[in-house]
Amino acid sequence: MKRLLVITVLVLSSGPAYGEWVFVERTNTANMIAYVDMSTVHRDGNLVKMWHLVDYQTARHTKGGMVLSVKTDTECDCAGKRLRMRALTGFLGRMGKGETVFHTARHGTVATS
Repeated sequence: MKRLLVITVLVLSSGPAYGEWVFVERTNTANMIAYVDMSTVHRDGNLVKMWHLVDYQTARHTKGGMVLSVKTDTECDCAGKRLRMRALTGFLGRMGKGETVFHTARHGTVATS
């Protein structure tokens, strides 16, 4: 999924910002759907920063608890072919809604429930 996500960002990063979740990929094996918020896609040379959302069809168990969706603040180094998660937030509801189950930032992890 990471490869497709990077390709999608590169293709779409030069277009207009939409301010909503745009479908990227559905995987039946992982039972999930991935989206990108195009209003958050910012390119600076070889670095692309954006928010993406993974919406699970069935609840997933994490260290913080059960989640149905996860929002991730991601930084992609296109030249180095590297991906770094800057922040990760898990939600009890679908599409990044409902109670926050956990939040992880570059400086550590904070469980919120």
